[in-house]
Amino acid sequence: MDTVTTFSTVMAQTDPQAVLVDASGVLYNDDGMIPGAVVALNEVQRQGSAVFVVTNNTSASVSEIHSFLHQQGLVLPVSHIISSGLGLSLDPVFCDLMHDRNVFVVGETGSMDYVTRCEHTRVVSDPQQADVIVLAASSGDDFNLHLDRVTATVNSRPDLPVICINPDHYVQTRETQFPVIGYFAAKLAQQTGVKILWMGKPHASFSPVVATVLRHHDIDPRRTVFLDDNYRNVLQLQSDLGLAGVLVWKTGLAYSLSPADLHHSPVNQVRYIIEQLR
Repeated sequence: MDTVTTFSTVMAQTDPQAVLVDASGVLYNDDGMIPGAVVALNEVQRQGSAVFVVTNNTSASVSEIHSFLHQQGLVLPVSHIISSGLGLSLDPVFCDLMHDRNVFVVGETGSMDYVTRCEHTRVVSDPQQADVIVLAASSGDDFNLHLDRVTATVNSRPDLPVICINPDHYVQTRETQFPVIGYFAAKLAQQTGVKILWMGKPHASFSPVVATVLRHHDIDPRRTVFLDDNYRNVLQLQSDLGLAGVLVWKTGLAYSLSPADLHHSPVNQVRYIIEQLR
């Protein structure tokens, strides 16, 4: 990365088969939709490149994410939503772990979509009855109660598999960074000693999931660009899939980076930096 550039320059230099774009912090933030983002992606599609949303959002189902984006004017096939939660059914290791198991889920109603995609999986209401615990979302009135029950269960059953399908520790709000489920999963590990199994950006386990979906659509991951507001996410997929990574600086988590930070490792290993998607 030599300097901050523009999305149009990135597109001109890469001529990608597809643009992969994060959701929170790139398409929208606490203030609503990012001005110009939907217009830019609709133009990408008009020019013949596909658009995929690659997100750690596992509080909403794939269809709910698709419906929301459609309402905002971004029209794309539902199969172009790549949520980290899909790793439960698309990654062979996670799929085997989930198969024919009782699963306790900490999350929203939409979170259940990712669990029930796994064959013969049964959702249970008591973590003590679970063979696997899935941490998907930290919202909801009962979150603290569920987390306390999970903590007690893990303390009594330290070998119980615990999967976090949204590794995000924070999301950016207007004034601060707000902790989300990945933060609480890491805290659970610290308190109990349990080993968390992570699925989602920036963990390497998610990269083959993204590649699997892209290849299903006859897209070479090396001929794609990926936009995210977390440089760790960008660097991981850039390294694993050989795509052109783009850090979005001004509309999400990366907003906390100073201009000087952009020129120091590891941020300067990102191929491109843009202020916002437009």
